[in-house]
Amino acid sequence: MYLNYIDYCKYKEKVEKLYLKSFPEDERFPFWILEECSKEDNSDLLAILDEDKFVGMCYLVNCNEAYYLMYLAVKPELRNQNYGSKILQDLKGKFKTLFLSIDEPIDELSIRRKNFYLRNGFYDTNKYYKDTGVNYEVLCTNPEYEITNDNMLMRYTNMTSNPELFKVIASTFNTGDVGLKNKNMHIKWEVYYMAIFCTIYYILSYIETVPQIIKLIKTKSSNDYSLGMISLQLIALISWSIYIFTSVQSVVVYVGTIIDLLLLLFVDFLIIMYYKFNKKVVDPSEWK
Repeated sequence: MYLNYIDYCKYKEKVEKLYLKSFPEDERFPFWILEECSKEDNSDLLAILDEDKFVGMCYLVNCNEAYYLMYLAVKPELRNQNYGSKILQDLKGKFKTLFLSIDEPIDELSIRRKNFYLRNGFYDTNKYYKDTGVNYEVLCTNPEYEITNDNMLMRYTNMTSNPELFKVIASTFNTGDVGLKNKNMHIKWEVYYMAIFCTIYYILSYIETVPQIIKLIKTKSSNDYSLGMISLQLIALISWSIYIFTSVQSVVVYVGTIIDLLLLLFVDFLIIMYYKFNKKVVDPSEWK
């Protein structure tokens, strides 16, 4: 597959139609802004062709040592035919270092979009920011290229040298302080209160567990249920200790919860089977 990247003018109607269809209104400039900016030397509005067939469009801004890929779209009927991957490989070869913003991956579509870029040579920069009420993550093809507020600002300030045109750009998106933040801190604060709640829960549970442990040490005997509960609580303590004192993401919570529930079900099953085959009726007060 060999693709051509040409100035949009000859395919203006198709480029504009695809642009308006592919991007939500609150995430795009008026098309005439891209047209006017592309007349200068610092940005490119391109039509993408497979021989003579129009397949997509892209818009890039020169940010000195890197290019910001602001918009990329493939015709809907041609998606899932490797055009997107081929375009990214071509752009990487031509412009070397690319960086871009994607919606925060919070649903199936946004997660798939992020994975698409990661599969095609982009790296997670661990940076995020908010613009016009939308959370964005920043990806880059060069892991050594540092994403800063300055080069993020260039994606807008470098679009044009025309002050009147830039006023329109500034009225559409945030061209001031980007407010770039570390993504790990963002994730950590999202689960901060949940971590505190669960920690308190386990501390309280150990107030009840300690007498059981003392009993085991003194008598060296207990029933299956108390042994099972102590084991589960010890596993939970270790898991949450690792979670709280490291920067692991919230997937640990989900995996840990599932494991905890499965272990509880398994212990309950063992208790039922034990007393069923031994035909013993047990007073619940004897379980501890």
